[in-house]
Amino acid sequence: MLQIQCTQKVFKAFGFTPEEIPERPNKTVLGVWHANLITFWDNDFLLFVNNSTLYAVPIHVPDVRSQINIGVLFKENLHNFLITDEVSERVVQAKIAELESTIFTKTTGRGILGTMNNLKQIMDFYIERKFENLGSIKMLELQKHLNRIPQRTIGWKYAVEAMRELLLNE
Repeated sequence: MLQIQCTQKVFKAFGFTPEEIPERPNKTVLGVWHANLITFWDNDFLLFVNNSTLYAVPIHVPDVRSQINIGVLFKENLHNFLITDEVSERVVQAKIAELESTIFTKTTGRGILGTMNNLKQIMDFYIERKFENLGSIKMLELQKHLNRIPQRTIGWKYAVEAMRELLLNE
């Protein structure tokens, strides 16, 4: 099961309500993420951050929100980003297959929200200085940058290293 803990901005923007947090802890390796809605140049992005590794998945959100399945959009982008971060296709497919259902709950941890705010500021700085306009933003380049910043809460590792360790040691 994929559990996405959304901020109020996400619930409001996409028009759905939070579900109850499951009583049983999520046992899947990639199971729990936080999501926030961020705006740059009048365009929206969803920023997903893994609760245990702080691995970030930024996604540009098309204008037609009513037709977006956030769970599917997230899994497709996660798959592509993990492959480019040199995790084997076999491992990625197996771990994403464990995420057959998706639930959207309220956020539960302030620490991860603080990390997301830091990543939002980094995205803002990086996008303004690196890209001329929205059309020139390369999401893969942005994702690689975000996941190669040392994070104190995971022992000053890069999020990409923590994610690889999590997936390969499972």
